[in-house]
Amino acid sequence: MRDALCGLIVLGGVRRGRDGERRAAMWLRMKGWSILGQRVKTKLGEIDLIARDGETVVFIEVKKKEQISRSQIAR
Repeated sequence: MRDALCGLIVLGGVRRGRDGERRAAMWLRMKGWSILGQRVKTKLGEIDLIARDGETVVFIEVKKKEQISRSQIAR
């Protein structure tokens, strides 16, 4: 039973993560950024988003929180 519940928790986390990635990409587009890639697989893991603003290219790891008060934007 515990293993089945852990599977549900992980699946919920995957859905929440994908929703966070989608929202982050939408926010970046609204700010004028171009999305070059989403969920890009590499030998070392996965890059959630690759975005460009002019000459600047960034690699983004998205972490979604349930409450906005628990969130922070990296500077």
